[in-house]
Amino acid sequence: EFLSTAAHELRTPLTSILGFSEILLDRKLDEERRNRFLKIINEESVGLSSLINDLLDLSRIESGKGFKMIKALTDIGNIVLENVDIFEHQTDKHTFKVNVPDDPVKIEADKDKINQVIENLISNALKFSPKGGEITVSIKETKDGIRVNVSDNGMGIPEKDLSHIFEKFYRAENASSEAIGGTGLGLAIVKYIIESHGGIISAESRIGKGSIFSFVLPYLQRLKR
Repeated sequence: EFLSTAAHELRTPLTSILGFSEILLDRKLDEERRNRFLKIINEESVGLSSLINDLLDLSRIESGKGFKMIKALTDIGNIVLENVDIFEHQTDKHTFKVNVPDDPVKIEADKDKINQVIENLISNALKFSPKGGEITVSIKETKDGIRVNVSDNGMGIPEKDLSHIFEKFYRAENASSEAIGGTGLGLAIVKYIIESHGGIISAESRIGKGSIFSFVLPYLQRLKR
């Protein structure tokens, strides 16, 4: 099943890359069309690279070897702010609202892996609100631990899909019908990372109203000040 799904997901961007590169090699094109085809090749290559990284991550998880976690004192607030700054420059249809404590929120965590989680959740929020809207990212200290929320007011996820979205290769029905890109690997990897930090992740959503993805890292993961 893994090999079959992986082969299918790899073939789609490869077909585009091969097709447009052959056109560029075989035909004389005006500069506008040439640049358009080069842009498509670049976008498909970036997507292919991301897919390969996800497949490699999943392979490590499936093999039982998992990720090598390198935990250190990390300010999760800075990770959120850095990601928002990057994504703000990638969209002109969305606005961002950020609620982060003024004081550093430092935890013992693998910075790169937590960054991967937040990057994935914000990226999904953008993809599932293709018409634009507000993306809200917040950090809050609760009785259960440090909670990070990423919410959007996009298309939402059908109720029947919510209990499956963290399963590998699973894609919500409306994601497929709306031709929203993705492999169904990202959230499975996100769940593994959060649980490897002793945390939990969840999602709630309403069709036409948007979604909220939340993860909580327990206070045991937090270094004493």
